[in-house]
Amino acid sequence: GPTFNRRYDFLNLDLPQVAFSVEVLNDTVIAVQINTYVDSTPLDYFTAGLMLVDHDGVMLREGMMLHPVFSSYGGWSNAMTLMPDGGVAIGGSTYPEDEIANAAIIRYASNGDSLWLIEYGETGLVEYLGRGLVRSSDGQILLCGERSVIGDIDGFLIQTDENGQETWRRFYGWPGSFDFTTTVD
Repeated sequence: GPTFNRRYDFLNLDLPQVAFSVEVLNDTVIAVQINTYVDSTPLDYFTAGLMLVDHDGVMLREGMMLHPVFSSYGGWSNAMTLMPDGGVAIGGSTYPEDEIANAAIIRYASNGDSLWLIEYGETGLVEYLGRGLVRSSDGQILLCGERSVIGDIDGFLIQTDENGQETWRRFYGWPGSFDFTTTVD
């Protein structure tokens, strides 16, 4: 398989960046899920991005999921999955101006173009943080993370179809405790 050790400056921003997930798309392209800080006026934010490199580590393409109202942030680990068309889906979160996060799935085409972003949450003071994402053998997408309501955190699992349309949502945990889910396989 590919072996290389390289440092990248995503979009030449020279700002804090982290990479949490990697997927081999095909015999020539590797996708890397990036979270990068963007120094912007009037509001600084983080955004999820996708970097495509070849099997020698040479940069092929990079792009961000930009939105004028919120930050988007990919999940912690195993947050990206390969889709049937050769693109990827990334699980994570969005942070609107009111700072109440929603879980999200960000979808990219095989060439790195962003296709869509769908948020999953509730109204009120309920926060959803998306952490991990996987595509099941029957083509469904599973997104996990934690749901926080004042004094209580539960793990969640949301199933969607390949277009991000929710089919069901489940919560896991004990009342009054802090229960987390960070990855799904």
